[in-house]
Amino acid sequence: MKYFRLSFRLLLIQCIMVLLVIFASFSTYIAWTKTRGINWKKSISWYPRLGTLVQDVDNFFWSIIEMDELSLQETLKNGRNLSDKFVHSNVLLKKSRTLLRSKLEEKNTNPTKAIGPGYIEPDELPLEYCPEYPPYLQGELGMPDYWRKDPPTLREMAKKYPNHKDATNKPFDCKARYRVAIIIPLRGREIQLRGLLSHMLPVWKRQQLDYTVYTITQAGNQLFNRAKLMNVGFSEAIKERKYDCFVFHDVDLLLENDKCLYWCPQSRDEKFDNPRHISTYIDKFGYNVHTYDLGLCSPMAYKNMEVEVFGGVSMFTEEQFVSVNGFSNLYWGWGAEDDDLFMRTWKKGYKVNHDSSGACSFHMIYHRRERKNRKNAIRYLLLKHALSRQNEDGLSNLRYKVLSHEKHSIYTNITVDIGGPSSKLRDLTRKIDHGMADIDDLSCFESLVWMYHNLLKKPK
Repeated sequence: MKYFRLSFRLLLIQCIMVLLVIFASFSTYIAWTKTRGINWKKSISWYPRLGTLVQDVDNFFWSIIEMDELSLQETLKNGRNLSDKFVHSNVLLKKSRTLLRSKLEEKNTNPTKAIGPGYIEPDELPLEYCPEYPPYLQGELGMPDYWRKDPPTLREMAKKYPNHKDATNKPFDCKARYRVAIIIPLRGREIQLRGLLSHMLPVWKRQQLDYTVYTITQAGNQLFNRAKLMNVGFSEAIKERKYDCFVFHDVDLLLENDKCLYWCPQSRDEKFDNPRHISTYIDKFGYNVHTYDLGLCSPMAYKNMEVEVFGGVSMFTEEQFVSVNGFSNLYWGWGAEDDDLFMRTWKKGYKVNHDSSGACSFHMIYHRRERKNRKNAIRYLLLKHALSRQNEDGLSNLRYKVLSHEKHSIYTNITVDIGGPSSKLRDLTRKIDHGMADIDDLSCFESLVWMYHNLLKKPK
């Protein structure tokens, strides 16, 4: 009897707590509707029709996306149509797939040639291969304060870190096991670029990599498109050399421990043959791992699963990046392009490898967000259709114009014109931006509600 009374009391306490949570949530919802000028009594009446709301917004938004072949009808200053002079990456993709097939056939017919995981041939240099694990790593690194003190200039770094005659950066005393392309999207931010290179060049040398740094600079005044610049960097890099790893690297992240290795380990075990994400732990976010549920904005195929943060520094082999069709080209402004890429990798059967050793942590260089990189107001809605447009949006429809290609001793800068969003997509974004000017940010659900009230007919 005593235990029965105790169990009953515990059950009663749990019921009371659940009621309190429901009451608190309802109170928060009422407060939210008041701040946005919505009559909560009327909104409750259509709450059960969320399925209809989502479907209406989907149909409206998806019709906007499909109208102009996903963008790039802007014109250059001289009046020519940008699409006439753009590099089309379909040709590059076909070449890439051909190289991958020939590489696999060569491995099968002549296995003695495939020494080491990279593409370097044994007779390329009269040197032994570098050790499997670099012997000169230091572990934890000191973090420079580049907010208060300027980093070295690019010219000073070029003198400090000489390279080989062919403008590649590789060890002098052994053959590198990995060829790595490090792709950094840019517009402005020279101080941060200098800070990154000053900090990371000695790290990449101690890791005994054969590496090339590509900075992909966006020209013009359109909103910044990080994802599209990453695609451009990949497309340009595969023209120049055969790389066995592509590192997509934000300019404001500094590695805190050089035992976090910048390569794509190749293994016959499918468990390890996956893209890598090494910037899981960042000081700005308290070194916490972030996952979240997109709820109504999750694509149907991805329902009831959490998205893992995939931004900052991620790594793909050529085969992996081609198979997911690269990044989406539609994310103009800040946010969600890395979530889109994560779902693309999931759709193709990959499971992203996150660092479990604790060695891969990063310091974020302080900076203010630029006006041309403001939050993308339609990012959640783009994310909702990420999987349905994966095969048509990415490397397969990438177009751009190279304005300059400058090889320096420590990096290669490629300045490109990537156009801008389609006129209809731009008008929609402008309309949403104007309507939400007094709101800092909206969740996925709030975005759907806002669009339903402001862009569609209100429910009767």
